[in-house]
Amino acid sequence: MYRKLITLLAVFVTATCLWAKDIVVYHSTDMHGHYFSRKDNAGKEFGGFSRLATVLKNTQEPFLLLDSGDFSSGSYEANLSGGKYSTELMNRMGYTALTIGNHDSDFGDKGLGDMLADFHGDVLAMNVSNLHIPGKEVKPHAVYTVDGIRVGVIGVAMDGSGVERMRLVNAPSTEDFEVQLQAVKRAGADVIIVLAHDSLLTDGISTDKRSNILDPLRVAPSFADIDLMLGGHAHKMRLVGKLAGEDGRGPWALEGGPYMGSVSKTVIHQDDQTGEITVAEPQFVALDGAEDPQVKEYLKSIRVTELDETLYAHVPTLITKYPSATQVDRAPAVARLMADEMYRSIRKTERIDLAAFSLNSTRSDYKPGDLTGRYFAEMAPYEEHAGTFDISGEHLLRAITQSIGYNKTDGKCFSGYGYSKNVRIKFVCNNGNPQLEKVTINGWKVRPGKIYRMAMLTHLPRGFYEGKPFQVMPSEAVDDGSVIRHYRGVTSSAMLFGVIDQFKKQQKKDVPDFVAPSDVQMEEVGDGRTSQERVTKEITGRLSI
Repeated sequence: MYRKLITLLAVFVTATCLWAKDIVVYHSTDMHGHYFSRKDNAGKEFGGFSRLATVLKNTQEPFLLLDSGDFSSGSYEANLSGGKYSTELMNRMGYTALTIGNHDSDFGDKGLGDMLADFHGDVLAMNVSNLHIPGKEVKPHAVYTVDGIRVGVIGVAMDGSGVERMRLVNAPSTEDFEVQLQAVKRAGADVIIVLAHDSLLTDGISTDKRSNILDPLRVAPSFADIDLMLGGHAHKMRLVGKLAGEDGRGPWALEGGPYMGSVSKTVIHQDDQTGEITVAEPQFVALDGAEDPQVKEYLKSIRVTELDETLYAHVPTLITKYPSATQVDRAPAVARLMADEMYRSIRKTERIDLAAFSLNSTRSDYKPGDLTGRYFAEMAPYEEHAGTFDISGEHLLRAITQSIGYNKTDGKCFSGYGYSKNVRIKFVCNNGNPQLEKVTINGWKVRPGKIYRMAMLTHLPRGFYEGKPFQVMPSEAVDDGSVIRHYRGVTSSAMLFGVIDQFKKQQKKDVPDFVAPSDVQMEEVGDGRTSQERVTKEITGRLSI
C-alpha cells in the first residue's frame, strides 16, 4: 500500500516538474505620447493605455512588457510633461524594459535623463554613452527569469537631433553585437531578444526610415542564436518573418505598429516532455477592447480638454500627405504650406531665397472635418524649430533630385519636400530615376555656382534622417550657430498656427477652410528624349540647368 502511494507521489512530482508552460512577450513601439483612445475611419474608438491595461489584466501567462523607443514625444500632453506622463503610464502597465528612440531626445539630454530616472524598469541600450540618468544606469542587456525561463534582452538605441551629447557609438559593429550575444549566453539565457529602435524592413519604407543600425548584426557568428527581433521607427505594423539560415535557425522579426493602436504578442513555450523551449510566430493584438476604468480615470486627469473643444479650421476635402496619382503637382500639399509659412516668418528678420519642409515632419493625411486643437497639434507634433544656412546651387540641385521618391504602385515620382511657393521644379521621373529639367527661384534658374540662403528645420541641414541630401555640416559636430542660424520661435506648431492665420486673412472667416494649394510647384514632364540622351546630358554631381 505504502509502495503504491510512494510510486504515485513520484509520478505526480515528476509530472509537476515537467509541466508544459508558456510565457508571453508583449511589445510596443513609436508610442509618441498617444495615451488616449481615438477614432478609426469608421468612427470606432480604439487604442491607448486604458485598452492596453485590459489586455494585460486578461493575460493568464507570466509576461514581459518591452518598448522599442519613441515613447515620449509627439502629443500635446507628452510635450507638456517633458515625456514624464509616458514613463508614469509605462510604470502603471508594468513595463520591464525599454530602449531609446530618436524622438526621446527631443527634450534634451537633461530632460531625457530626468524622464528615464522616473522609469521603474530597465533602460537597455548597448550603444549609448555619456547619458546621465539620476540614480540609474543604462544597461547594454539584461536577463530576466520568467516562470523559470531565462530571457536575455539586448537593447539598441537610436539617437536624435535633440540631444547634443548623446551619440551612438558610431553604429554597433558586428563585433560589438557578438560581444553582447556572448554575454547573454554566458548569463544562461534560454531565449535571446534584440530590442531596437530601427526598422527591420527592407522594402516598402523610405530610405530615411531605414537607419541600418542592425545590418552588422545579421552577419554576427551568433546571429542564429537570436530568437526574436523587435523593431520600430518606420511606423509600419508588419511581421517581417523568420530570418532563418539553411539549418532553419534564426529569429522571428517584426516591426511594431505606431501610436499605441496595437501591441505584438509572442508566446514562448516550454515542452513538458523534453523541456525544449520554442518561440512561436508573433501575433499582433489590436487595442480595440474594453477600457480599464482605473487607467481611464487617470487619463482623464492628464488630458488637456481644451484641445478637444477648440475649433481652429475646417477641412472640406481630404488633403493627403503623399500626392495622389491623379495630382499634377508632385509636391506634398501640407509640407508646401508649412514651407511657405517658414519662408514668410523668417523673411521678417533675414533675407532668404527659399524654405523647405519635409514630408515626414507632418504625421498623416488631413481628413475632412473640423480641425480641433488636438487634431491640429498632432499633425506636426514635434517642437522642432527652423534655421537658415548657405547652400550652393550645385548642392541644392543635387539635394532636390536625391529627395524625390518613387511610388511603385502608381509609377510616379513625388517630392519628399514641399518648398516655399517662390520655387518651381520640372522633372522627368524616368521609372524612378528622376532627372531635373528646370528649377527656378523667383523665376530665375538656379545656378550651380551661386550661394543660396535656405531655411529648414535645423536637424535636416545637419544630415539627420531625410535631411542627408541637404547636409551642410557634420551631424556629430557641435552646433555653435556658425553654420546654422537658429530661429527657435519658428517651430512646427507656430508654422501651423501661422498657416491658419493666413487662411483667416484670405477668407475673412473665424473658422477658415483648410485647403491644399491650387498652383503647381513640382511638375513631372516629358521632353521626348531617350533615357540614354538624358543620362548623357547629366554630369555626375552637377546639373546643367
